[in-house]
Amino acid sequence: MKAHCFAATPLFAVYALSTAMTYTPNARAAEGTVEAQAASMVAPAASAPEVPKAGAKTSSASSTGNAQNVVGDAEVYSDDWWSHARPSLELHGYFRLRGEMFHNFSLGRVDAPGGNNALWDPPADTAYTDTNSTPQGAYVCGSGADRCDTKQQRSANLRLRLSPELHISDNLRVLSQIDALDNLVLGSTPDSAGVRSLGSSTQNTPANSVNFKRAWAEYTTPIGQLRFGRMPAHWGLGMVMNAGNGLDQDYQTTFDRVQFTTSLRGSDVYIGGAWDFGDSGPTSAPQRDANNGQPYNVANGPNLSQLSVFVAKKTSVDLQRLKLAKGEWVLNGGLYNMLQSQELAVSADGLNRNSVNAGFESRDSLLMTHDLWAQFLQGKFRFELEAAWTHGYVHNLPKSTWSQDPSDRTGVSTAGLAIEADYRLVDDKLRLSFMGGWAQGDSWAPSLKRNCTSGSTSCTSNAFAFNRGYNTDLIFHRRLLGGVDGTYYLRPGADYDFVRKPNGQKLGGGIALQWVRASEFVQAPGRSRDLGVEVNAQIYFQAKDGVLNDDPSKVAGFYAMLQYGAFFPMGGLDALPGPTSVSTSMAQTVRMHLGVAF
Repeated sequence: MKAHCFAATPLFAVYALSTAMTYTPNARAAEGTVEAQAASMVAPAASAPEVPKAGAKTSSASSTGNAQNVVGDAEVYSDDWWSHARPSLELHGYFRLRGEMFHNFSLGRVDAPGGNNALWDPPADTAYTDTNSTPQGAYVCGSGADRCDTKQQRSANLRLRLSPELHISDNLRVLSQIDALDNLVLGSTPDSAGVRSLGSSTQNTPANSVNFKRAWAEYTTPIGQLRFGRMPAHWGLGMVMNAGNGLDQDYQTTFDRVQFTTSLRGSDVYIGGAWDFGDSGPTSAPQRDANNGQPYNVANGPNLSQLSVFVAKKTSVDLQRLKLAKGEWVLNGGLYNMLQSQELAVSADGLNRNSVNAGFESRDSLLMTHDLWAQFLQGKFRFELEAAWTHGYVHNLPKSTWSQDPSDRTGVSTAGLAIEADYRLVDDKLRLSFMGGWAQGDSWAPSLKRNCTSGSTSCTSNAFAFNRGYNTDLIFHRRLLGGVDGTYYLRPGADYDFVRKPNGQKLGGGIALQWVRASEFVQAPGRSRDLGVEVNAQIYFQAKDGVLNDDPSKVAGFYAMLQYGAFFPMGGLDALPGPTSVSTSMAQTVRMHLGVAF
């Protein structure tokens, strides 16, 4: 949808919605895979014009009679941008409603709630005796003294996402992202007091029901593009940095940054750098009143300094489409490097100018991340990989969190790898896919679970975790583990569009099988590498209405999806022999997704 603010005809092209519909677990449509890379640092934004080649003239050709009356047939160069361009407003986004049923996500285990091996606590109202012989749950069902027994958790949530784009001229725009009722659980704000389950006739409006998540500007010049503000960050497959713009995603990478990207003269090689405000530490905001105006940083030592440099080869969309149509191959890729450092940290007690060291403690940390991305395309075949390595050191970590002496530096060295491939057949109706990945584990970690608290040791610095926006399944990684973390997996799959029309209408289904193992067997509760096998199935529908259905890789208008998942735990998730040892059992989920994209 586009609304013109001043003139009826702007002099720049209208850019399409960058979020593609996803029926794959990784929330990336196969047709949109190439374009999705433009959402990374390679091209500054998926819906932005390409960064101009260094030294090239930037022009805007008019496409309507009215515009031609203003500028004639001559090209409009940078000096004329402000005199001829007319601002316009584009509004994109989506509305979604998701219903989910979790069945036996605790896998039949009876761990103490919050324990190291409790990947998922049983429903709060089910009664059981945990591994510490402590009664848990409720015993008030039936007549009021019976044992409550349930394995299911059912809920639904919704979100309205708006992504306004203010195009001031063909080289200058301001973008933002706004979420209203962000993943609000339906029925969670009843208009009732006392007995919540009775007497409620309506839902109250929750506090802070609108989240303004991102706002940034893009200024394109003849030598490159400058971006500044709070903006999405995405690189490669999204294993480390994931913009999270998919219709079924919940997590995203957002940076407060200043970034500049340019290209080498006459080539499709892009280079760039970014300066991020990772963590400013304490600010004056809590003490600010109406007369203080702008808040500010009260200390420099806790600042997390984050600098990035990247280089990438990205073939233009038109040239890539032409090469693939001729049966030629295309190779894209790049390397992203990030340096993070921090001198001080605020202690658990918080900033206090009257306490020892004003509440600060030494951190003296330095971390470097190198992220390699490569993509090979030929005909209907795509192969893509991302490999990352983070290394460095962190100083003076508390004993309650780490096993190392807090007076020593803790070395960090962790790596991960993600692979995706797919091949299209039968007029693109059949899609055969494969996903595989590996996240380094740590033999010193007591559990697969992050943020574990019991004992003198806990979660480790050397276990690699994928970005939580990178989804591979419906149950184990997405829910129980909270992401690919210290595991490796293999996932073949197939999707078939029974109905696939040029106007975007689509009806299809798919199935996938995933095998998961622990990278270090000692991290698994059952001290075995095999964690389980998961089967995912889905059917999906996309209506033909909507303004973007001229591009089959993008969704507009109404869409619906029904998914089923079953996870079969293996020896690695069994409870070790003990007084309350039980065998694990299958977990299941059913998901319904209804939405409108625009």
